[in-house]
Amino acid sequence: MKKILLPTDFSDNAWNAIFTAVKLYANVECIFYLLHAYEPNALNLLGRKSQKRLGTIYDSLSQYSEQELNKVLEYLNKNHTNPNHIFETVSKSETLTEAVTGLMA
Repeated sequence: MKKILLPTDFSDNAWNAIFTAVKLYANVECIFYLLHAYEPNALNLLGRKSQKRLGTIYDSLSQYSEQELNKVLEYLNKNHTNPNHIFETVSKSETLTEAVTGLMA
């Protein structure tokens, strides 16, 4: 089974990449890994922020990432019912490079 990593930022371009991959591999058994990697904005981390505030920032980003990935997953499971395809989501609090490298290890 082919494993395909699809990074997403939930933009129109990311959706187009997902649709293209799904069509391109329509006749191939695949697991599509939908990856969203996120980092807090540096301005939110600067200064004398409390640990509690930093935790809140990370929690907020994590919740957003999980919610959006679940929306994508629900859409794909509902509208792209190809028995050859399995979709899984991955949410990482890292740079995109770190997240991709970690998944490939």
